[in-house]
Amino acid sequence: MTDLSISLLSFNTKELLENCLNSIIKNTKSITYEILLVDNGSKDGSAQMVKQKFPQVKLVASRQNKLYIKGHNQNLRRVKGRYFLILNEDTEIGPGVLEKMVKFMDQNKEIGLTSCRQINENGKTDTTCSRFPTPIVELLESSPIFKRLSHPLCQYCQNLLNKYRYKGWNRKSTKSVDVLPGSFIIGRKELLEKIGYFDEDLLFFYGEADFCQRAKNAGYQVYHKGDVVFTHFGSKGLSKLTSSKRYQLAEHDILVYYKKYFGALSWLILWLFLKTNWLYMKVRYSPS
Repeated sequence: MTDLSISLLSFNTKELLENCLNSIIKNTKSITYEILLVDNGSKDGSAQMVKQKFPQVKLVASRQNKLYIKGHNQNLRRVKGRYFLILNEDTEIGPGVLEKMVKFMDQNKEIGLTSCRQINENGKTDTTCSRFPTPIVELLESSPIFKRLSHPLCQYCQNLLNKYRYKGWNRKSTKSVDVLPGSFIIGRKELLEKIGYFDEDLLFFYGEADFCQRAKNAGYQVYHKGDVVFTHFGSKGLSKLTSSKRYQLAEHDILVYYKKYFGALSWLILWLFLKTNWLYMKVRYSPS
């Protein structure tokens, strides 16, 4: 049986995709794997490059951008491995990384989802992983108006954010966490059979938070393994979308996620602040 099914998406990032595929093939030797790729309607020749240089990749060339959630779900429905890996195309996998992560999962049957330490192109560790978000944390993160209103409680609010982000935790260690980074998540195939795929009411953001929440609710543990490292080149696929499109996606997914986990009142409060925030930003940054 195949050890690992690797799910990749691409959107106008041909060079990064080629580098990612080369790093997997070059540096993964002692496990069996398959690479599942959905090309989200790229116009830069990404699909053609894959067909020519990587015929072993199981490619689906979509005519439209299915975005993160639906794109990965299309791959997850094809998974044949004991484990699956959600991976960004703007990453680089070093020697033995995937073997070590498969071994970690083999040795820890209670873990349903795991990731490892993410570094940027300069070798600096990214502060990935967080606790599950709450409406207050979301307002502090997303709304400058709420930040102004909460200024008298700034120390309390900062403590909330520090707790949410696991501030002070050395990412080189291994730790049970709530939310893993969407750039690299390994999970058990049996988990998919129990909790299903990503929630397609979401489009791009908050899919990993929802997925990790459902895994924990099903009795699985979620872990960060800090002694294994991969490189992430900074959400280059997301940067191909316009700022307006990114905002629309973020607003949609914020409202869907918080209504699901915190109810209609939280949805309404967030909706009011997000709409006010949009108007505030439009007035502040519009040409005079």
